[in-house]
Amino acid sequence: MSGIISREQWGAEHADGFYNRKVGRLDKWLHHSVTTQLPVDASQAAEEREIRKLEDIGQARFKGGISYTFVVAPSGRIYEGHSIGRVGAHTKGQNSISAGICLLGNYEDNHVSAEQIAALTWLLQHGIKAGWWTQAKLDGGHTTQTKH
Repeated sequence: MSGIISREQWGAEHADGFYNRKVGRLDKWLHHSVTTQLPVDASQAAEEREIRKLEDIGQARFKGGISYTFVVAPSGRIYEGHSIGRVGAHTKGQNSISAGICLLGNYEDNHVSAEQIAALTWLLQHGIKAGWWTQAKLDGGHTTQTKH
């Protein structure tokens, strides 16, 4: 895993969340985008188009840009959604105390890729090293049925 693709790198156009928040003990909530299912070998350009669609959805629904803190593509590439120190709109009642991690694609009908699992594991460990959270575990989410 080589890192996180920044908002600037993927071309974020809307707000960077709603307001600042403290990091250090954030919970982690897992979601899936229920959008286009890209193949593992999709180009970064194709993934970035899908990330921008997610950003447009978040902007239209909540007016704070992309709802998620991180988005993990089937390729295993990790994209910064809103900045870690900003609040998004991923989980009602939990946004100010948690990071929203979104698996790009629809996992009601598809399988999570091995690359996504490896990237998610890396991200959870990296978050401890970066001081964002204290444990490399997920605290909740509403991925109707994530298949492995």
